[in-house]
Amino acid sequence: MHALKGRHGGVVAFLLAQEPSIINTGDPLHVAATFGSSVSVERLLSLKPSLCDTTDLLGKTPLHCAAAEGAEEIVARLLDHSPHLIDSTDKTYEKLTPLHEAVRRKDEKNVNVVRILLARNPKSIDAKTSQGATALHLAAEAGNKEVVAQLLAHCPTLIDGETPKGNAAHFACSGRASIVELLLDLKPELAKGVNRNNDTVLHLLCRFKDDHVTIEKVWRLNPAALHVINEDGHTPYAVICAIRLPHH
Repeated sequence: MHALKGRHGGVVAFLLAQEPSIINTGDPLHVAATFGSSVSVERLLSLKPSLCDTTDLLGKTPLHCAAAEGAEEIVARLLDHSPHLIDSTDKTYEKLTPLHEAVRRKDEKNVNVVRILLARNPKSIDAKTSQGATALHLAAEAGNKEVVAQLLAHCPTLIDGETPKGNAAHFACSGRASIVELLLDLKPELAKGVNRNNDTVLHLLCRFKDDHVTIEKVWRLNPAALHVINEDGHTPYAVICAIRLPHH
């Protein structure tokens, strides 16, 4: 397993030649996919192709692992071998697909992985988590602006998706303010949405961001939000007072 983690494909080949049975211990292809070892992935698939369809304790396939880590080459190789894996869901409470895993990174590393997944199966963008979140909701929450733009270019109607946690703008409040603005530029009505806690987008911006420009923009789109009381009994102003002002 240490050889798989270290990308030492030659070492992996040597160890498997000495003792082929070690391929049946643990989740070797998951480890190789997670740590981006393309040589190890190729070697393992050549020796035991069925590893591609195995799942770990969380129900994740090697494709989930590679997609989550932005391992572009490995994602493409695993899809060449087992195209059906693109629609697989894990066994976590969220029921994530490989695309969901790919968009959740908090950087732009997975842009190419998302592109590969959508090219292989454009309909994979329609998959929702157990809570009704789409890839757009997850990308907005993670702060992946480039991926958000990529998803919307592929399927503009994703912006209409609603979940108990709110719309895409609600999710974006914990990501990047620039994503909130991007979404509101495309669909100003998002500013008027409320989630199951009766939070408006303004409530969440006041909770997560110290960006007066974005907060003012949201207020101008929905001035009535200033008077909305959420399930915690707070208006947006009360949220700011509770979180941002020093307590004595």
